[in-house]
Amino acid sequence: MPSIMITDQALLQPHAAARLASRPPALEGALAVPVTGSARVVSGGPGAAYADFGLTPYDTTADNIRTARMDPAALHVLATGTSDANAGWRRTEITTTVPTAARYAEVRLRLPSLAQGAQVQAGAVMVASHESLNLVPRDAAYHLSTCCYTGQACHTTLSADRPLVGARSLKCEPTGTETWAGPQPTAAALTRLESTNHPLVVTGSVTSAAARPGELLVHFYDADKKLLTSLTAATFTTDGAWTWSSYQGIVTPPTGAVFAAVTVRLQTTQVFYCDAFGLRYQALRPTRPAQPYQAARHLTLDLRANRVNLARNPSFTKDSAGWLTYVPGASDAAVPVSSSVGRTRPGAAVFSATATAPEAPPVGTRIGIGTTVSTQEAATALEIVRPGRPHTLSAYVRDEPTSLPTRLYVEVTTDVPGQGIARTLLRSDTTTEVQQAHPEHTDGPWARLHVTWTPPTGSHRWVTAWVGPDSESWRQGNSSSFAVDDLLLEEGSLREYFDGAGPSGSQHPDYLWEEWRTDEHARSHYYRERRTLQRRLAETLADHIPLGTPYDLRYAAPPENTENGEGDSLLRV
Repeated sequence: MPSIMITDQALLQPHAAARLASRPPALEGALAVPVTGSARVVSGGPGAAYADFGLTPYDTTADNIRTARMDPAALHVLATGTSDANAGWRRTEITTTVPTAARYAEVRLRLPSLAQGAQVQAGAVMVASHESLNLVPRDAAYHLSTCCYTGQACHTTLSADRPLVGARSLKCEPTGTETWAGPQPTAAALTRLESTNHPLVVTGSVTSAAARPGELLVHFYDADKKLLTSLTAATFTTDGAWTWSSYQGIVTPPTGAVFAAVTVRLQTTQVFYCDAFGLRYQALRPTRPAQPYQAARHLTLDLRANRVNLARNPSFTKDSAGWLTYVPGASDAAVPVSSSVGRTRPGAAVFSATATAPEAPPVGTRIGIGTTVSTQEAATALEIVRPGRPHTLSAYVRDEPTSLPTRLYVEVTTDVPGQGIARTLLRSDTTTEVQQAHPEHTDGPWARLHVTWTPPTGSHRWVTAWVGPDSESWRQGNSSSFAVDDLLLEEGSLREYFDGAGPSGSQHPDYLWEEWRTDEHARSHYYRERRTLQRRLAETLADHIPLGTPYDLRYAAPPENTENGEGDSLLRV
């Protein structure tokens, strides 16, 4: 149901023809919905009665050259009403037919009965296009299983030779005794009318071997199912060559009509077929109530990235937000950032300290650069989205020559029923071991450390980790001095590093910082062939959502954080 709401409430002056479309959002553009058949227009406003509240159709598809086809007063208004009085606001509605040539519409309102100087506000305008239901029974309309017709100068049977709708059509074999031939309705083909005060649209389809004159007929019956009259809704000539042709016309039921049926007849002595008989009210069905107000639809589509780097501020390009230094016996402090030692661009976190205690601290003591020890979202720069899925955390580290070898540590805390919190410490190879055994994980003086693990069910989703030397080596006389850069946390195995600036720090349209941030403190998203796929998606959406429905494609939106891994959708509306 296409609709549009005037969000700023258009202010209407008395004694004037107000075009609500002149106020943003413009109805000519925002309500660019093809309207055919019947349309209901509803609006709200205070006190005074409305006059000439109408729907104005347009006959052109160009946004900048639309001109009204006719004045609202010239429309065929089928029904009006006022309801839903609420806090001074009154809901007013009309039901009107729309000419076939009309493709776009706007709402206009005139208030000639207001007192001089009065002001009126109008808002919450809704235009809804409705399609009336076919009143003809399905067997009689589409010949599903039962033949609902006898013959007038012809034999009628159900046939699968030339179906138009479904599996069969109505085959008519003229007997040759009369000029005109066609089916006659039985009681099974009659439909009860809901009202005789509204015009009916009559439809039918015919195919024949040769072009022949024909008529589309509608038959009206009284309460006892006695024929009152038969009216010709349309005359035509078939296309021949066994081509299906559809015809329609508009008739007004006579007084006293209770039942109706649709047939066709041809001036022929040759076999022909007919199908898809229809009988619909030109307006809304009389018994259909006004629909409640529905705000204009606006779609927001969150697109899932091909890859998400779940490390915030992963490259330390501008500062070290989210990261701390750890030295036994000292308070936690912010990480110094050098502007000249980055792996691919300026910025890397630097740690340098010398042990002073003669004894090494307990195993697992934090030394170096890492996140906070809290497992709360606001306190850490690393995040696990879905427990039960494998994740890999990696970082590039450059040791100074006199430094102890450096490792990457991941701490997993899990709630164990009946036992409290269980703490598991995972360690990577040292920088020295990587340089000696895995040259493919080195980049000049930089060694890439990584840990792959699967967070168990019940573990905290927020990762705590650090980069530094082994605590058992941290004793008087030893020192650690290193730089860390380009952290990557994502699901799956170890892959090429990326962040919102692209591979190796280059700017590329496929790589975005989360929520379009530019301070690089957010997570990073990668969308393969983003520009091409965005264009294709826009074309697909244009084919499947009502014209005039606004939508946003939102890239780099936060991924869904769920404990059980549900909600992993490609598009979220």
